[in-house]
Amino acid sequence: MLKQYNMRDSLLVSGTFKDSTLTVQNGKFIFYYTPAESYTWRKANITGADTNKYIKTIGYYADGKKTGIWSTYEINGDLQNTSTYANDMQTGPARFIDNTPAGLSAHSYDGNYVNGKRDGEWKVTSLYGRLEETRYYHDDQLAKTVINHNVNKGIVQPAAPKNFKLYVSKDLAAYAKSDPGKKIIIKLIVGKDGSAKNTSIFSGYDDAVKNLAIMDLVKSSGKWRAGSIDRHPAEMTTFCTISTGPITYTLSKY
Repeated sequence: MLKQYNMRDSLLVSGTFKDSTLTVQNGKFIFYYTPAESYTWRKANITGADTNKYIKTIGYYADGKKTGIWSTYEINGDLQNTSTYANDMQTGPARFIDNTPAGLSAHSYDGNYVNGKRDGEWKVTSLYGRLEETRYYHDDQLAKTVINHNVNKGIVQPAAPKNFKLYVSKDLAAYAKSDPGKKIIIKLIVGKDGSAKNTSIFSGYDDAVKNLAIMDLVKSSGKWRAGSIDRHPAEMTTFCTISTGPITYTLSKY
């Protein structure tokens, strides 16, 4: 197995080759985020600089051509997409996941490629696993969209603890004074028991200590109201946006 490092001894690529001249990839390859790519996230979330922890892409080659399942990951480890290859051509099942908080939501797109082009039925699924719409493609062109108007029926989203705004305001008062108008976006999982866990910063301060304090603040704010699907308690992912000056907060919608 060959491992490629940069001048600062950070691992960038590992994989195997078929030939002694290392020109024909063959077998499993792992590509890592560079220190420059991972710097902002590492700084915001207080993590080490070892790039071995920040896998970007995993895939396979056969005689120098992409084959099988290729998977790409976000810097925080969340799956971003999977694609199927045959003879270096994207052909077969694929999944793309929108993990960005731009719309304070997340969706997955599942469908099929034929010779590098979208073809047939593609399903768009919501953050909570509900089918939102079905798209039909032919030769990579969208032919029809069928929308599921009942996608949110039976879903109750998590809710923040009572007096959450007052609770976080006390600790964030100093931050609000020095940096009014700042928006901090936190991704968290609310368990069936109402506990807030697995928090991470999507957008926050450059100061990792501040970000860690805010994440701890959210987790220690008390019991959240657990979400439910069809009246059954469910563990749910949500995005909490906290704004300073004046301090307000919003939770993601479906």
